[in-house]
Amino acid sequence: MSNPLRDAHTKGYVTGLKQFGVVDRLDVDVLLKTYPDTFNLFLIAIKQLQDSKGNKGEFTEWSDKFSFFQIAGIHGLPHALWDGEGGKKNPDDRDNRFGSGYCAHATQSFPTWHRPYLAMLEQALYEKMLDIAELYNEPRKSDYKKAVEKFRLPFWDYHRPRDYNARFPGVRLGDATTFYPYDFRAPQIFTVANVKVQMYPDDREVQIPNPLNRFTYPDANTGFFKSQDWDSTGFSQSSPSRLQTRRQVARNPQWKDPVLALNAEVNNVREDTLRLSLNFIEQGPYDRYMDFATAGVFGAIDPLDGQQANGSLEGIHGGYHNYIGRGGHMSMVTTAAFDPIFWFHHCQIDRWFAIWQGAHPTDPLNPTGKRWFATPGEAQSRNLDDTWTTATTPLLPFRHPDQTKTKYWNSNLSYKTSNFGYRYPDLLSSDSPDPTAVQKRFKDTYQWARRLVNSPNNKAAPPKEMEPLNLDDSKFFRGIDDFTPLNKPKPVALQPTFSLMSLSEVPALKATSFSLAPEAQPEAFAAKVEALPSVQAPISTAPEVSITEEHVSREWYIDDVVQRLALNGSFSILYFLGDFDASLPPSSLGLAPTFVGNTHIFTAPIQACDNCGHQDQQAHLVTNTTPMTAMLLDYEATGRLASLRPEHVKPFLVQNLKWRVVGPEGERIDPRVLAEDRDFKIAVSCKIAPLPGHETEESQVVYEMYPDITDEIIANAS
Repeated sequence: MSNPLRDAHTKGYVTGLKQFGVVDRLDVDVLLKTYPDTFNLFLIAIKQLQDSKGNKGEFTEWSDKFSFFQIAGIHGLPHALWDGEGGKKNPDDRDNRFGSGYCAHATQSFPTWHRPYLAMLEQALYEKMLDIAELYNEPRKSDYKKAVEKFRLPFWDYHRPRDYNARFPGVRLGDATTFYPYDFRAPQIFTVANVKVQMYPDDREVQIPNPLNRFTYPDANTGFFKSQDWDSTGFSQSSPSRLQTRRQVARNPQWKDPVLALNAEVNNVREDTLRLSLNFIEQGPYDRYMDFATAGVFGAIDPLDGQQANGSLEGIHGGYHNYIGRGGHMSMVTTAAFDPIFWFHHCQIDRWFAIWQGAHPTDPLNPTGKRWFATPGEAQSRNLDDTWTTATTPLLPFRHPDQTKTKYWNSNLSYKTSNFGYRYPDLLSSDSPDPTAVQKRFKDTYQWARRLVNSPNNKAAPPKEMEPLNLDDSKFFRGIDDFTPLNKPKPVALQPTFSLMSLSEVPALKATSFSLAPEAQPEAFAAKVEALPSVQAPISTAPEVSITEEHVSREWYIDDVVQRLALNGSFSILYFLGDFDASLPPSSLGLAPTFVGNTHIFTAPIQACDNCGHQDQQAHLVTNTTPMTAMLLDYEATGRLASLRPEHVKPFLVQNLKWRVVGPEGERIDPRVLAEDRDFKIAVSCKIAPLPGHETEESQVVYEMYPDITDEIIANAS
């Protein structure tokens, strides 16, 4: 039987899977449990796309344009064009200082470029799965051929609980940890070293290296990854990171195992990243595509003037790249796509994009009728360089199957997921769902896990369909040593208060507590970071709003802006609410008990990326927001903070909000480097919203900003 995707493979067309129908993408554990035959084919297929050696037909040459290696390489390294496509986009690079590549980060095309990129791997997997299904003996051949139809690339829902009773770094308990009755650890299909599959032709059970856990790079002697490619990553020649992908490379004494470290970190940031994702779907500051889609700042505006959102889909995406990688391949643009977890992470980002589209379908001010790229008038008013990326800019290198229509996919063509043959259940099986219904479904699914106030008895539980799945009897984990069975006890209710040691009494922090570095003292540093002027809050002017505190919630954020290429590579601004052990390697501080989150500037060096070179020339700014409400609520529960009202939080932040800059290779960066000529600014903001049951027609969501404490927080750099 001929494979219907073979011709597209030969010509390098990204067709998507629309010819096979429009099918739901599912969470990875849901796909694994609900459609085990489909998942079995998926595991075998991705392994064969990754492998370059084996029996005939069971591996893929490194040079194959639809191999895992070639597809992953589109995102960064090696310094080679995909199938000869592309070339320079920047006419100002006359000295040939910039690399080529296809980077779309910090542009309006960030979500839309990754959509055909995901579809490309999805298509390659489907083609391979069709071939594999034919290799089984009957009657299983018929079963597997039918199972292929259920496949679409799965996503990793960070906010879906995987187990019960999590403990992770924090300030709620006396041992420098925090407890939560549900565990949001990474799905184990990403973390076990080996898995079991049912192999053709006789459906026998065999154990294979887990293709979702790691990818092994081409040997140096193959010529596909040259030493100069690796030299740009910061990995030393002796590092095992040049052999295979790794996560959580930086070791923390309390969380030495990289899997435990990963799980601790994603649990730690889970509540506040959920808070941000719920904000995305609500009407308000995130209802304009440009502000939601990208961390990039466009035009002659002050991104921290209080008039627009500071967080973004791209910002939360960059944060997770660092939470997962922490010194590993996921933390860097040039190597991220080689880690198999990248694809599930980006599928979740695409899912949020699709849900946002469903919740924000129309814009009467935009000629297209939809919330989309900046209009010509808006571009002119904001001094945008609208020739650099527009809704019709080709999304290289993704070839469109109808070459009579267009050579490449563009953002307009990528607007609908159905054009690629998939959708998400959140969209209620429709291309044009009711936006109110989309918002309600999203809130009903997730808001149970977001605290707005300290309740005397927090017994929130997820909807039935979000309860942890029991995978103990899954054939994929049968006899696998590093698989951990589901915690059998039902979750324990989160108690309202716990005793808390002084942080100086916590053993992990005794050796070296936080202190300001000499160069970060106020007289030497604060003046170098621009303090914010008095600003108006978006939606409403905060001081004019009469607030009954008992009827509202307060969510607190630390906002920042900086030039994207300030350090010519990825870097992070880490935020803490309290002291931390300054003797630890900087890149391991994400596991400090007082860590609340980071802004991860996810960029390639200009030598590897033409778009990055252009943005460096333009001193292109990016902005982000880091929620810190969850830890403030923990401090309130323990009695260290009286309430979340400004009169209590502002002095608390002045005393306890610390931050540190960590460079591309995990090194500590003098914060003055960002302040002197890289346009770095920070601010503190607070979202005030009516609590459930207190909404009225006059209710408003108000954002307040507090420039009066900015200088003192600036001085808390380390």
